Amino acid sequence: MIVIDYTNDFIAVDGLLSCGEPALKIEDNVYELIDVFLKNDNVVIFAVDAHYKDDKTHPENMMFKEHNIVATIGRELYGKVQEIYEENAASEEVFYIDKLRYTSFSSPSTTYVADKFGKQWDDVVMREYLRRLNLEPFDIDKEYISPKDSRLFEILESKKIKKLNLCGVCTDLCVMHTAMDAYNLGFETIVHERSVQSYHKKGHEFALRYFSRVLGSDICYMKPQTLYL
Repeated sequence: MIVIDYTNDFIAVDGLLSCGEPALKIEDNVYELIDVFLKNDNVVIFAVDAHYKDDKTHPENMMFKEHNIVATIGRELYGKVQEIYEENAASEEVFYIDKLRYTSFSSPSTTYVADKFGKQWDDVVMREYLRRLNLEPFDIDKEYISPKDSRLFEILESKKIKKLNLCGVCTDLCVMHTAMDAYNLGFETIVHERSVQSYHKKGHEFALRYFSRVLGSDICYMKPQTLYL
């Protein structure tokens, strides 16, 4: 399962880019969904936006105010989701990955970084990579990472995962872009309707129709605790 951008900046009332009440209302559902997956020994991946303060080169900053700044409370997971992550962070089935763009398939894989820097991948190298991307002038050849070169794809390949369960925010932004890349890579996708939300009801509803009609995603309306995995 991929938990997308359920952070303080996107969820908390005082978050820098808060989705507000709709996103707050799904907290228990997201928490319970994570809990069910972990108790059934399934992989859970937390995919989280990584931005830098005063970055003028990132294309999102032309449309949205600053959010999810690295090393700030705003980038931490929200409420119960942060708690369950901390409780299970040491598990081999739990991963926390950065997102450079809307899609969760956007941060470089360990192999990509090793080839780029001639070093083994670790958090220090990743942070340096992100810093370089965001502080130098935009270069499409440098900044664009093929979904197949992403950390997420690398994890899914290593765990032999073919079906992706998606939850988080925003339904019509990061969840949708993740689902689109997953579709193009040949993954099956399940979107948990009770555990996704957005800023706008119309955008949320449009995305759910798009998942089903265009990407062939299954839309799951079941309560998390009733799932059988």
